[in-house]
Amino acid sequence: MKKIYYSFLIITILLSLLTDVFSQNNAKDKSKTYKSIRGVEFEPMEYKRVNKYFAMFVPKTWEMVALGSKEKGYSLIVQDLNPEFSLSIMFTIIPDSKMNYEQVINNSKEMDFGKGEIKDLDFINKYDKSNANKKKLLQGSNLVSGDSIVTYYYFNDIKSTIKVNANVIYTTPFKKEELNFILNTVFGMIFSIERFEQNQK
Repeated sequence: MKKIYYSFLIITILLSLLTDVFSQNNAKDKSKTYKSIRGVEFEPMEYKRVNKYFAMFVPKTWEMVALGSKEKGYSLIVQDLNPEFSLSIMFTIIPDSKMNYEQVINNSKEMDFGKGEIKDLDFINKYDKSNANKKKLLQGSNLVSGDSIVTYYYFNDIKSTIKVNANVIYTTPFKKEELNFILNTVFGMIFSIERFEQNQK
């Protein structure tokens, strides 16, 4: 468990530095950390199983909600909600019989993002630990007000795509250092994702 936790911290630090380069933040911005922002808690973190395939680090106080049924398949959301700011991460398992990997991505571009540029962030997939056979990471505006970060994992053994959709929704703009911290934390959580079976070995 300690090894996993330290890996998560290293990934978060690396992603913080990487995001700092992209956004050209100053040193003060990249050193800023928060336990909570606008009522949404970020600490403490704990390692949780989020579906039958994945486990990841999420804030301990976040609620876990299942949508759908075991018979028809379901999505799991981990979230912390506030009228001015909500952050949620949804996991959806999509078998090839319903939609293949490329179709999932194309459909997601239409359904999960708002207007504006959708950035392909595949170059930072070197931090990913899911051991997926295919993976892609996209970032853009969401359909409400804020940011959408969507990761797609394809696994040959289960012939399914697992879509992880992180939505950062807010009405009042954040300070630059606050938004950087939020996005860095989301990236850190995404890149802490591991196949659950592997964790049990």
